[in-house]
Amino acid sequence: MNETEIRERVHEALGEAVYPPDFASRIGAQLQQPGPRQQYPRALGILAAILTVLVVAVLVFPRLQAAYLRQAGLASRPVPSASPTPPVQTSRQLPEADLAAAGLSRTPDLVTPLKLSSQDGGHTVMLIGAYADPARTVLFFRAAPDLGFPMAGISDGQGPLNSSSSGSAGIAGDHVFVLDTGPRASADGQAHLSVTIQEFNGSGPVRRTTGNWSFNLPLTVQPSSALTLTPRPSAVGSWKLNVEAFELTPSVIHLQLLIDGASVAETNQSTVELLNAAGGQVNPAAYSASVTIPKDQLNATTYRSTRMNVQWPRPAGAQTYQLKITGGG
Repeated sequence: MNETEIRERVHEALGEAVYPPDFASRIGAQLQQPGPRQQYPRALGILAAILTVLVVAVLVFPRLQAAYLRQAGLASRPVPSASPTPPVQTSRQLPEADLAAAGLSRTPDLVTPLKLSSQDGGHTVMLIGAYADPARTVLFFRAAPDLGFPMAGISDGQGPLNSSSSGSAGIAGDHVFVLDTGPRASADGQAHLSVTIQEFNGSGPVRRTTGNWSFNLPLTVQPSSALTLTPRPSAVGSWKLNVEAFELTPSVIHLQLLIDGASVAETNQSTVELLNAAGGQVNPAAYSASVTIPKDQLNATTYRSTRMNVQWPRPAGAQTYQLKITGGG
């Protein structure tokens, strides 16, 4: 390769306008001269490796950040409501204690930050964050003074969401409401939620606060991955089993099991157990059992059909589990 070719290739790569005629020969002479740089080859090798990592981080991070901001912007646009449109924020603004109470400490970027407010009876309640997957709908509320645990009702574009619920406290004034089912997405890919609160249950001097606080918001439903059961259970004793869902969401392992031949009273948390590789039981994060038909249609036969929903915390890494189902005797 001659000097002209070297100058042309450097120009194409770096975009500099003019290079001296003796550019290549000067570089070659410097490379042939011994100097201090040859005294520390290992240190330079380490430095080169560090710089390579930093360069890769600089190249990759803006793309990841841009992708995340696009997703966050889409998820945090509320539909018209009594509240002003919240500015796009990062979910890092939610307190760690709130995320821990919801079991979302490892996935904070999947929580959509919000600033929706509703007033009634002199009390202002804020909806500061939301998360959803096929197994859970999680809402983060804030009130000052602290009103206690909110009794929330949630509907999506297809109607009310009916399931068991639970809650816990975050930092002072913050409460997490968890509904043990996920919302259904509309044609635009978003779940459009209507949230109402008519009662707070507190533990202080004011035990109960009633009113009407409402919020409307679109929310992305995080996807889940199906898990394989080998062999797939079909019966335990006289019970017929149908695994309707066994999936891994960003926050939990979720099992939905239909049992034909068992009443709700014949099942409990020990009916279905998840065992780790050492044989230890994994404590469930949520459990519920219900009849599969409307109560006004119950009879001596239909009441012996039970749907169980069980959730276990998602592990930090890959694990091998055993699913143990007991009953049918």
